[in-house]
Amino acid sequence: MEWKRFEQKIAALLQEKLGSGYQVDGENGKSLKGMPPQSICVRRKDTGASLVIKMDGYCGHHIVREDEVDSIASRIAAFCEGKAHVGNIGLFGFTDWETVKPHIYAKLVNTERNRGYLAHIPHREFLDLSLVYHIRLPDFFPDKRNFIPIREEYVRDWDADGEMLYQAAMENMQAEGEPVFESLGETLKDIPGINIPQNRLGFPLYVLGSQGWKDGAVQICRQEIMERVAGVFKSDFWILPSSVHEVLLLPAGQFGEDAQGLAGLVKEVNDTHLAPEEILSYHVYRYTRLTGEITVAA
Repeated sequence: MEWKRFEQKIAALLQEKLGSGYQVDGENGKSLKGMPPQSICVRRKDTGASLVIKMDGYCGHHIVREDEVDSIASRIAAFCEGKAHVGNIGLFGFTDWETVKPHIYAKLVNTERNRGYLAHIPHREFLDLSLVYHIRLPDFFPDKRNFIPIREEYVRDWDADGEMLYQAAMENMQAEGEPVFESLGETLKDIPGINIPQNRLGFPLYVLGSQGWKDGAVQICRQEIMERVAGVFKSDFWILPSSVHEVLLLPAGQFGEDAQGLAGLVKEVNDTHLAPEEILSYHVYRYTRLTGEITVAA
């Protein structure tokens, strides 16, 4: 079956299977910039989010028979509804700023370790780290967290800028509610065979992260959370970047001023317990209660 006929049949079948809550467009109806050739766009109307299905894997390398088309459409429809996995799917951004704004979130990555990646995406430097942004697509995939990394061309299409991305990400993170803040012992108490570092140091460490834990180190960018932690500790505190998912916090008075000693602990964990992509930094930070600033301490 040649491409044009295949495209028309797939688009019609997908529209029928997905129903009125979706809009299915073939090449002639493409509204998203940068879509590859031989692709179909499925847009969810209630969120404006779009999936791009690259169809060359179905029509470009072999002849599709008439009796195969319905099966292919069913597989793609199941994926769009979050019921199945299928290959050759590309995730594209939302179509306008007001639609995308409530779905923008950020994570922290190490700047030096991600120079090549950062050269091509919008980001905001923070200490030796960088905030990078993504769109969360919970509405396309129930009970899953799926992300679209935000690229420069998306920002241009939305007529937005870096400051707007940052403000949206901070507002959305705040709207999600309270972060996780608890003692490390409480976090690990139900995991057998864990050697808790606080036993080695002789005093408690605290964990700060996001609900669900993924990419939770970004919580240190929330000024109001840092102020509240300082209020609980009634002092300055050390921030140990244990991974991209969480940080460890330690009241400054409980470890003197030995920042180098804490940096050694961070290095040991990074080198022996973390995958390379989970390493946030080899530095240790200090939050100063008087000024509300975080600085690199070692």
